[in-house]
Amino acid sequence: MVAVAAVVALVAAVPPVASAAALFASADASTVVMRGTVERITAYPSVKLQVFRLRVTRVFKGDGAAGGSLDLAQEMLFPSTKPFFTEGAETLVFAIPLPDYSSFREALPAGQYWRWSERLETATDVAPLADPALADAVGRYLAVRDDPEALADFAVGAIVGPHARVRRDVLTLIGSRREIPPLLDAGRLQPLVAWLRDASPPPAERGSVLVQLARHGAPGVVDLARGLADAPNPVQAPAIDALITMNAPPPPERLLALSRDRSEGLRLVATRGLAKLGTPAALDRLAEMLAQEVSLKVRVAILESIGRVENPRIVDLLRVELARPEKDVAMAAAEALVQQGNPGAVDVLAKGLEEGGQSARVASAFALRRMNRRDADEVLDRIEKTHPDPEVRRLCQLARGENMHRH
Repeated sequence: MVAVAAVVALVAAVPPVASAAALFASADASTVVMRGTVERITAYPSVKLQVFRLRVTRVFKGDGAAGGSLDLAQEMLFPSTKPFFTEGAETLVFAIPLPDYSSFREALPAGQYWRWSERLETATDVAPLADPALADAVGRYLAVRDDPEALADFAVGAIVGPHARVRRDVLTLIGSRREIPPLLDAGRLQPLVAWLRDASPPPAERGSVLVQLARHGAPGVVDLARGLADAPNPVQAPAIDALITMNAPPPPERLLALSRDRSEGLRLVATRGLAKLGTPAALDRLAEMLAQEVSLKVRVAILESIGRVENPRIVDLLRVELARPEKDVAMAAAEALVQQGNPGAVDVLAKGLEEGGQSARVASAFALRRMNRRDADEVLDRIEKTHPDPEVRRLCQLARGENMHRH
């Protein structure tokens, strides 16, 4: 079950949105990065500000020194807004200058004021920054961020380190720095061999590392994944997925066998490999799975994969799936037809909008608009003007951008 959770969360569908800004992106975006203790809190209700006076204990970026002070302003825009800190709190701070609005100058005593570098941060997001380990990680990052080799070493150390937040954020960092993934070869990733087999980190977290490093194109992932893909273990499915992503998949006969495995997670990753192969035998098996597979997640994963396959059979397969009653299946089939982007796909979506059930109609209307094709736009225009069902006409209006918030 753990392997299934790792694959479904990290291989299929949309990546989750982090609840707070990544540590290292915040450090780059800030003028001042420091750790300090809140000494005093002063409210200025006339300008909806609350100012925290912090005694600085460590400075990682910007002017200032330990023992000095920093005045951090928080906008208290709503009665429900919670203060970032209480008196005595110790925290890591990412700050940029507070804008010098005339209303602020009139209300605040003379001095230099700062605000959080991420405007949408909340007290809940800021609370974890009390952990000294996060300050240590940010300090190490800022010391090496301009040296790609040293930064690559830092990233590997953070991945195998004990802190899940640091690990998550360093994976985001790797994806944002194009010069780093090529440096993550088998030699540099050697510390991950033992970490991936360690039972202490949750299997889903270990699987996440494999999948994300593969998506970022780290070449050393191939050796790591091969050692985990052949035999049952908690990260077998993510390891296979990583190999498929890196264009080093298991042999076709192995993928076909995995597509019949009892494990939902293994069947799911096998479908990605089969779609990437695109051979007649692979497409035969995917068609069979679409007709017989009991797992909705696996069926959706197949549809998400075959949209990129160039084969005349694909549109006919998607025609059948678009008519399924399950909303997720219809939406995935419609998106795959958008990826096909040919006249046959337009015809299928037009029929889905005109004659399909509710799920097919909704999926088809918005898919036609996303195709960015003249013939698809003409279909929407024609159906909006001529269809006898007012709900279908309204869907066309929504898809074309008229009052999208009503959808």
